[in-house]
Amino acid sequence: MSPWIDYLLKLSVSLSAVALFYYFILRPYTFYNWNRWYLLIYSMLSFFLPCIDITTTIQKRDFMPPQLVSSIPVVNASGLQNILPVKMGNADSRFSLTNLVLMTVLAGVLVMLIRLILHFAAYLKIKNKAELLSTEEGVNIYKIKNDALPFSFGNSVFINPDLHSEEDLRKIILHEYIHVKERHSIDNIWFEILCALNWYNPFAWLIRYSVRQNLEYIADRTVLKNGVDPKQYQYLLLKVSGVPEFRIANQFNFSSLKQRIMMMNKAKTAKIHLIRFLFVIPVLLFVLFTFRKEIASLEAVKQLTGIKESVFTYNTKGKNKRIAGLMLDGETGEAIANYPIDLYTKIPGRKGLSEKYITTLKTDNAGFYFYEDTLNPENQDFTMYRLSSGDEIFKELYQSSTNVSFEQDFLNYFYAVTFTGKRGTNITVKSYNLKMSNLTEGANGSEVFSEISAQLSDIRHDYNLIAGFRNHYPYLIPEKIITEFGDAYFDQKKEMIGYVSQMEFYLDGKKVGFENINEVFSKIPVQVKNIRTEGESKYHSPFSAEKIRHYYFTYPYSMAPPAKTLLSSNNIEWKSINDFDLSKLENEAYFLDGFRQANGMGSNMKPDKQDIRTVALFKGDLAKYYDKQADKVWWIETRPAEQVFERPMF
Repeated sequence: MSPWIDYLLKLSVSLSAVALFYYFILRPYTFYNWNRWYLLIYSMLSFFLPCIDITTTIQKRDFMPPQLVSSIPVVNASGLQNILPVKMGNADSRFSLTNLVLMTVLAGVLVMLIRLILHFAAYLKIKNKAELLSTEEGVNIYKIKNDALPFSFGNSVFINPDLHSEEDLRKIILHEYIHVKERHSIDNIWFEILCALNWYNPFAWLIRYSVRQNLEYIADRTVLKNGVDPKQYQYLLLKVSGVPEFRIANQFNFSSLKQRIMMMNKAKTAKIHLIRFLFVIPVLLFVLFTFRKEIASLEAVKQLTGIKESVFTYNTKGKNKRIAGLMLDGETGEAIANYPIDLYTKIPGRKGLSEKYITTLKTDNAGFYFYEDTLNPENQDFTMYRLSSGDEIFKELYQSSTNVSFEQDFLNYFYAVTFTGKRGTNITVKSYNLKMSNLTEGANGSEVFSEISAQLSDIRHDYNLIAGFRNHYPYLIPEKIITEFGDAYFDQKKEMIGYVSQMEFYLDGKKVGFENINEVFSKIPVQVKNIRTEGESKYHSPFSAEKIRHYYFTYPYSMAPPAKTLLSSNNIEWKSINDFDLSKLENEAYFLDGFRQANGMGSNMKPDKQDIRTVALFKGDLAKYYDKQADKVWWIETRPAEQVFERPMF
């Protein structure tokens, strides 16, 4: 999910909580000034709540939220903690549903802001035409000539004296004077902006309506405190009725007169009920729990597995066996200390493999475990080991039982860095196997730990990149064949295929940039054959000199025999084997015994001339059948006709 969509959803949840708490808890009571500040402060706070993460606090206090809160789906996953930050790269910017939603929201915001500007322009037009009657204590009173209702904005009050009696004018001016002195225009401007930014959210409009209504309650109560007869004042409200002309201004006659009159006649609420404002604290905590951050690896590496029931084999003859690794929490990146790992050996026998328990390893405070075996069980050349655990903790640390094979290096070491998590939180597991070519045969546990730790930052960076990319595309499939994200490339399966510094891309055997791959395959189906060369790393590293090559093709590896109508003499030119120049195969398309040959295709064979039995040049529609991009295709056979794969019916 896009971070912006995530933010807008969380903002909407926050505003809905503010609106509903006011409407059902605070609105019936006469704490008008308290209500004003509640609506103002918490509506502003709603813009910051989506950015607050309390996950770390929960973890440190070992606090588990209530079952109801835990079951609330998190709007969006987030990045790993204590892991190197990911630089967001050129994510796919092609038109998508996410872009459509954002464009719609922005278009609505633009329209609403233009509408607000037009209201200001209309206000300035009226003010410029109005006649200044007096200025008292910084409040300007203007005379307007049209039939607009009395209103105030900023430090100005606008009335038409010809429409009201002197007694009524006194009450109206007093009402609007209170709006000016209390700076209620600030509230109105803020909540107009709030609705402009959240025009799609009905709770934003409910907050705006509640604010305007509450400001009228404040002004009404202050008027009555100044000795105005309640019945006469309420009758005046009924007389001065109509449709408000300016939404940004404070209107003397605001709608919902019935509710205003009811609140004027209502007894003052006892102060004991102020305790209700404390109830907003659990509401905020509830909102923050719904915004709690799940680890990006929830969506990032679900198919990656851990080490339960892990089996590995060593050539053990005459050598020591050393097993080492790090256990890290996939959620925090911190070490998992005092973690039990059972070690078994499997020895071939007459009835198959016989398993024998050796010992239980335990991680130290740094999450490191190390084992050295100087024995050679049963004098076998090969010994199979298995890591597992009978401890109940294991069930809480791993989701499932999964086999993972580990590769040894020439020193017969087993090295792994494993990210894991707790069952029930869906924290997934990823293991990295390392080669320790810098270690000597006599390396001890401390030296092994130092070497593994030295590579840890690269591993975390790799892990974080994968998590960050899948968090960026939690549901949608990237539309491009290759997406650059941070300093790495990802494919449409959301797999990291390598760092930018490592990758080389080939299209139909020729080296190209990844943008060329995206451009070509945006129009035609993709045929992909991935080949990694020059030594594949056990984990990606931005500092590795090893190259990872990916080959992409606009044509398939093989084709079914074409229709006989394509096998006309106009489309086939038979060539003499003796006169055929093998150098043509360097730059021209050709099939060898039924299989397309090209750099990276899996076989890029060039036949010896003495082995060739048949040479034909396909042209016209027949060549296009085998390769839509080629005007001619060579067909070469070195085997008997019945052994040529998918041979045309010549």
